[in-house]
Amino acid sequence: MPIEPAHLQSALEAAIQLWKEQDKRHWIAITGNSMLPLLRDGDHVLVAHDDAHIQVGDVIVFWQSKQLIVHRVIHIERMPTQLGFLTKGDNAVFCDPLVRADQVIGRVLAVRRDQQEISLDTREWRALGYIIARIAWLVQVVLVIGEKLKQRVVGSQPNRQTARLRQTIAWIPSRVLHFIIRLIERRKI
Repeated sequence: MPIEPAHLQSALEAAIQLWKEQDKRHWIAITGNSMLPLLRDGDHVLVAHDDAHIQVGDVIVFWQSKQLIVHRVIHIERMPTQLGFLTKGDNAVFCDPLVRADQVIGRVLAVRRDQQEISLDTREWRALGYIIARIAWLVQVVLVIGEKLKQRVVGSQPNRQTARLRQTIAWIPSRVLHFIIRLIERRKI
């Protein structure tokens, strides 16, 4: 007998609540390419369900639009009653809508690919994550300023040249991360 989508949703929400209450770690399978080159389709991530230590640069798992998403925190906002996290996939052009702390499932501690496991909870990986997040945040600021400038100069009409420029600028953090990961893989760090 097939499970109704509403029941599946309720079951998933209950499982997530149980994970958080148990304060344990769980492996979750990854699908999609929004976090390339760090995370690939088919990888598994180890998630710690303690969201108290989330910092800029961390990769987090959160619940949004009825699905689990794994993206990097590029900025943290203090809201009146809780924290808000601005997140973005390393391979995505734009940021996600603001993630409230109560949507966060946990922080990614490690990645398992094939028979290898990479800890993201080391000083080096956390520093790299911070650098990538700061670059992504800066790119987002440049994109907002550029959009305002474009509207002043050429208006709000779609423009092929400015769209290409915007997309090129938005891909910078992904390219930087891709380059750094290739260096790490060559040195086997």
